[in-house]
Amino acid sequence: MPKRPTNSLPTIPSDIRLVIWNDAMGRCDGGWKDIRGLDLNIATAVSMGLVIRDDKDQITLVSQFFDEVGDPELFLSQADGIISIPKKCILKQIRLATYKPGPVVRRV
Repeated sequence: MPKRPTNSLPTIPSDIRLVIWNDAMGRCDGGWKDIRGLDLNIATAVSMGLVIRDDKDQITLVSQFFDEVGDPELFLSQADGIISIPKKCILKQIRLATYKPGPVVRRV
C-alpha cells in the first residue's frame, strides 16, 4: 500500500469534536410559490468527527475513517462522511477526545 505524502492532513494525534453551527435552509419542492408570508429560518446543525483540517477559515471533519493497522504513515488513508464548515458559521465547538493511532485489536 502506498505511503501518505508527508504534507497531507491531519496531524497526529487529532481531536474528535462536536461542532454546532448555523446552516442555510431552503425549499426545493419545485414550481412557482407565493413568497408572501414565507418563513424560512437559519438551521442549527450538529456535526461530529475527527478533525482533519482546522485553519482560520474552516474546520473539516470526517465521521468514518480507516486507521491502517495503526501505522502513522498510513493513518487516515481513506475517509467518509467528510464536511467542511466555515468558521463564521460555528456557534460552539466541544472537544470530545483525542485520537491517536494504536495497535489493532482483532476478534477471534
